[in-house]
Amino acid sequence: MLDAVVAILDVQTVVLVLSLLFPLSMFFAAFLLSMSIFARSYKEAQSMISPLMIVVILPVMIGLFPGVTLGPLTAMIPILNVSLATKEIIAGTVKTGLLLEVYASLILLAGLSLFGCARWFQREETIFRGCDICRDGDGSKFREERYYGEFWRCASNSVTLIVRQM
Repeated sequence: MLDAVVAILDVQTVVLVLSLLFPLSMFFAAFLLSMSIFARSYKEAQSMISPLMIVVILPVMIGLFPGVTLGPLTAMIPILNVSLATKEIIAGTVKTGLLLEVYASLILLAGLSLFGCARWFQREETIFRGCDICRDGDGSKFREERYYGEFWRCASNSVTLIVRQM
């Protein structure tokens, strides 16, 4: 029994499992931030993000079922691949090719989500939405050259809202 615990806590095993979590956490950070951009308050962001927790738990549960193994197809499914790869790493039966496929899919997914999040934040309409006082009458252009004080007040409110949502 003690030998099994020592094998699980081996440095290589711990490093492999933690290295799987890094790109996965990058994906979730960018994805959740992208979702929270649409919220107008902290409460609204929480109500949008909370159902995602149930969606995340389902692939993890599927990965824990007996008979479900890491294969070429399951290595491409985002959360299921981490669950199955972790199970294989702990069991000591992980195949290098499949593990590399899991890493590739996670890094690609993290990169796409970070790219999408960065694209959303490059738009003025996204960052300053809800600051009607900072816009022209048609709501299309900021009036920063005429209303510096009001513009910066709206900017600081938007940044505060974004920081709270993180």
